[in-house]
Amino acid sequence: TLFRSAQTRGLIGVKMTAFPSFYFSTEHQASFVELRPLQDSMDLRAFTLCFWVKTKNQGTKTIFSHSDSVHQRDNELVVTVGWDVGLWVGGHFVDFPQPHISEEWVHNCLRWVSETGTATLWTNGLIVKEKPLQKGYVVKFGGVTILGKDRDDLLGMFSNGFVGWMSQVNLWSRALTSTDVTKISRCNLENQKGDIIAWG
Repeated sequence: TLFRSAQTRGLIGVKMTAFPSFYFSTEHQASFVELRPLQDSMDLRAFTLCFWVKTKNQGTKTIFSHSDSVHQRDNELVVTVGWDVGLWVGGHFVDFPQPHISEEWVHNCLRWVSETGTATLWTNGLIVKEKPLQKGYVVKFGGVTILGKDRDDLLGMFSNGFVGWMSQVNLWSRALTSTDVTKISRCNLENQKGDIIAWG
């Protein structure tokens, strides 16, 4: 993994039968995971972000938040969950309504490709929808990434805190195939770790 450390604050680590996970509780609203990359900056023209969550889907909650403070870009790469799955790329937003809401473990994968300007969501290995988003854009990835909260860099505050379980957050610097995503959701891909982020 390109991340040398993860600072975990106010979280309870629990070893599950299949994989380790962390619980973001209502009692610890300030809890979050902070990831710092080994590389200062990366230019992403495609990515795939996959993660497991278990939540009550009450309102919109932030899973993944990355802002580029060097180039002053808010919402450079942000993912939310709730009644739908939301994706911000370079300050532009698309949402994917969930066909069904579950309070059990759910696996989501989001893929974005700059060349085609498309964003795609898979849930539990099945494609949900593809939508247009930021064709020709380059994501500036570097600095600090937050899991479980959305940080307002100007005020240094947090909002839209995630409540529930989270595990196996992986980010790749390429567009994975549908076959790869299905294999990841079934935990049978030979190399399931992301080359940018491999957490949990």
